[in-house]
Amino acid sequence: MKRFLVLGACGAIHPLVRILDIVVPTWGIREEGTSYHYLPPHVVPKPSERIVEILRRELDPVARGLGAGLHLGGVWSTDAVYRETRDKVRRYSEMNALCVDMESTALMSVAMYRGVELGIALIVTDELHGEKWRFCRDRERAELLEREVTRALLEALAKA
Repeated sequence: MKRFLVLGACGAIHPLVRILDIVVPTWGIREEGTSYHYLPPHVVPKPSERIVEILRRELDPVARGLGAGLHLGGVWSTDAVYRETRDKVRRYSEMNALCVDMESTALMSVAMYRGVELGIALIVTDELHGEKWRFCRDRERAELLEREVTRALLEALAKA
């Protein structure tokens, strides 16, 4: 296989990103351990620009149709569960990272190392910015968004 598309979940760390928005990572901040086995520490992991553009085109009508935001930008990946401190959330948000997850930078690093194309779409399930942690309460809308994003990813894969 030469192309991979990933659907995952994330928490918003940037105030412009809201619950049940969609984030397509274009670069990452590494705080997980896997990526360092594939890329030197100074390398910023990135997905395929070509696949990101295909995802943007396929996901834009989905987001608009469901009243969700579509954001392209940075992801912070950490494998330390529930260790997203206020200081880190603020610092990485100021660096224009949009969200936090556990695996995107590892996947981007492996893809860069192996020379394959990768694109990632993340559905925002909670918000870590602000004074209080907020999480998704609308399960029905979340499931609809997940189905529609999955359909769009399959369309994107067919066009890649």
